[in-house]
Formats: sequence, C-alpha cells, structure tokens
Amino acid sequence: MNRMKFETVFFLGPPGAGKTTIGCSLAQKIGVSFRTIDEFASQVYPPETRSIPMTDEQVDISILLLFNNITYTNEIVEFAYHDYVRFLKSNKYPKFNFHKKVIITAPLTLCIKRNQDRSSTVQIPYIERAWKSTLSLIELCSAGSDANTLILDTSVMDAESAELTIFNFLT
Repeated sequence: MNRMKFETVFFLGPPGAGKTTIGCSLAQKIGVSFRTIDEFASQVYPPETRSIPMTDEQVDISILLLFNNITYTNEIVEFAYHDYVRFLKSNKYPKFNFHKKVIITAPLTLCIKRNQDRSSTVQIPYIERAWKSTLSLIELCSAGSDANTLILDTSVMDAESAELTIFNFLT
C-alpha cells in the first residue's frame, strides 16, 4: 500500500474490537497520521483514578480534546463511545457526520478477552456500554445504507484482510 491522500476517516467501535491495532498498522502502511482518544484520556483520567470507570464527562472531554487536534486530512482517528447514535445525531462535531467511518466490532466476549490482554485495560461496564452503542450505530447505518460507512467484524476477518478492505473503501 502506498502513501495516499484522503480526508479523515473515523474508526469507531467498542474497546477490544481492534480499532487501534488495525488503524495504527494501516496508517503506517499508507503514510498517514493516526490519532486515538487514548492520547487525550490521560489528561482527564489520571492513573491514580483508574480503579474506577471513566465518567461520561471525562470521555466527552477526551473526545473534545481529540477533535480539537484533528487536521481533517490524511488522518485515521479512533475512539470508543458509550452512545454513538446520540453522538452522531448531536451534530456537536459537524465534520464527523460528513467524513467516512469504519465501524470495527467483534462479539462482546471477544472484546472483553482482548481488553484483558492490553497493557491499559478499560473497565468492563464501559466495554459493555460501548459495545451495545456500536450495535445501535450499525443498525442506524445499515438502515440508511450509508455509503460513507464500512462495518467490519474482526472475529471473522484477520487484521490484514481488514486493512485491505479499509484501503479499498478509502480509495
């Protein structure tokens, strides 16, 4: 895969679905920036509080920081959210609605297992909320046949195949 130019694409889905793994690898292969909410979460969710789940307000502040640092060109941006449908409908970030989105998902049990293998784990209640939210987003996008949205299930597709599918979606 060669360096390419495109507008920002958003990778959405529950923690543990593979957004960061696939997004980071693909960004490197095609020569674009990769941004993650994790870069900003540490500013509002200090390590000493990690025994309790991140609050919705902390997630919203992290997303605000993330979006304030997006250039909207040649970037893959990933984040998990607890209410994607509300996020999409709120129009708080209008450019988000018009950019391509890749929804990366997997069964809840697999997301939880993958989360346990991470160096920085997410609390299970948040994984469950984001997973349910992802299902609602998939339903909404499927009903509208949104040409700007690609849905991938990483339980049936390996990372390399997912990257190729996303590359083809972007070109």
